[in-house]
Amino acid sequence: MAGRGLFGMGSKRLEQAAKEAAVAEHELGGVISGVTEQLVKQSRKPKVPDTRMMQLVAIHRLNGALLSVASYDSFLRLVSRILSPELVDVLVEVVESGEALTFFALRLLVSIANVAAGRRLLLASGVAEVLFGLFRGGNEEHVSMGVEMLALLTEHRREYKPSLFARGGATKVLIGLLERVDADTSRPLAGADVRCNILVLLTRAIDSERARAQMARARLGGVLRALDGSRDSTLRERELIRTLRRAMAAWEKADREHAAASAAMP
Repeated sequence: MAGRGLFGMGSKRLEQAAKEAAVAEHELGGVISGVTEQLVKQSRKPKVPDTRMMQLVAIHRLNGALLSVASYDSFLRLVSRILSPELVDVLVEVVESGEALTFFALRLLVSIANVAAGRRLLLASGVAEVLFGLFRGGNEEHVSMGVEMLALLTEHRREYKPSLFARGGATKVLIGLLERVDADTSRPLAGADVRCNILVLLTRAIDSERARAQMARARLGGVLRALDGSRDSTLRERELIRTLRRAMAAWEKADREHAAASAAMP
């Protein structure tokens, strides 16, 4: 009896905690919806310093609110609540401007990329091209976060076209980043996480014929050998390198067979 009583008390506490969490999420949802609406309205005003400062405050509040939730499910629900083409356009424009707000806008875009509807909006906005332009800029914090975001955007094959990795030398840019990453984990563009994200992106890029041509020109094989032979590479990196090599070999064989068949045609 005592045990059942204690269990009953525990269940009531859990129910109460769940109700309180639901109320808190509802209240927080109202707050972030208001902040999002304010941010979109501000974007229509002239780009003067005061407007940029107000945008910074709004974006920072949204990031803080999303990080404060108690569970990942709650996080996803709140992200879905603020989603709109207008918000995505504002954030992509901020990233493209290359101003001090870029870091905070990227952080919010990474959150949005966790939701399927968010990924669709982001890909439709042309953010991939913006990210590859950002990678050329060299800011290590921006590059590290941009690579993470691109990995989320291309996680599901049905949601994107591999050709996005071929535009404007995008795959060559990724290979250049892979060569720059080192083991000094005190720097943003360093460490196994960033290298793994880049390797994952390359395994997805290989489905594009034009991207494969960029890999050949950029001598990806040599870059992979150097990375595989490094004492700093992790087991996960070596697994991704093997996966990428197998895919490269399979595509090279398929491309040779296609070329031979084409040459044999009358």
